[in-house]
Amino acid sequence: MHDLHIHTNLSSCARPDSEPAGYLAEIRRRSFPVIGFADHLWDADVPGASDWYRPQDIPHVLSLRRELADVTIPGTRLLVGCETEYIGNGVVGLTPEHAALFDFVLVPASHIHMEGFVRPEGMTRSDELRKLLVDRFLEVCEIDFAFGIAHPFVPVGFYNRAEELLAGIPDPLFEECFRAAAEKRKSIELNLSAITRLPAGALREYERIMIIARECGCRFHVGSDAHGLGGFGEELFRAGGEFALRCGIALPDKPAGLEGA
Repeated sequence: MHDLHIHTNLSSCARPDSEPAGYLAEIRRRSFPVIGFADHLWDADVPGASDWYRPQDIPHVLSLRRELADVTIPGTRLLVGCETEYIGNGVVGLTPEHAALFDFVLVPASHIHMEGFVRPEGMTRSDELRKLLVDRFLEVCEIDFAFGIAHPFVPVGFYNRAEELLAGIPDPLFEECFRAAAEKRKSIELNLSAITRLPAGALREYERIMIIARECGCRFHVGSDAHGLGGFGEELFRAGGEFALRCGIALPDKPAGLEGA
């Protein structure tokens, strides 16, 4: 199995044990055809960064490429990507020109815990949050340089309401979203952190969603969303494989679209 969503200590939210050396030791010990680091990023050339995002600019994130320059792991391709942010109204935290500096770009549509930045100030009603999740997903599908959509429809910051939020979105609306993703060739992330953290009822809803994505012809990638070695354990990948099996999703060793990255 591959992993395209790993945060190092370059991400401000990462844990103390997120140094690249620790991950590399684990990667050497286990079998990963493709590993993708995806630290949080906001391009200084795009106005509107939050105070949290501002220090995580392109030189900061790309310093990882220098750190990995002399690293080779037989059988494993190491990629340096990023996870930028979409905040609505067409504003994404990376320019198309600078997107080419990265091996891949992940864009989330569900960082709704960022009130006043991603989620409008004071928005808490379930109907509003559902509409926001759907609208932002469809808008992220239109970002040309976005390779994949990180943790789609996982209502970050609202895990305790996840079942109710997701259950209120009908199948036809999810079908519209995932048909758009398939048409635009956006990779849908099986986010291992979410799969192992969602309450049981919400996880059943998430299976429904991922089955719809498969039926709509979407392609998929795996993302541990690790923020430290504790989020990169073998048990998470076993759980992800079991989840994919329940959804009828075949996970490629090398994510479609990145074979030559």
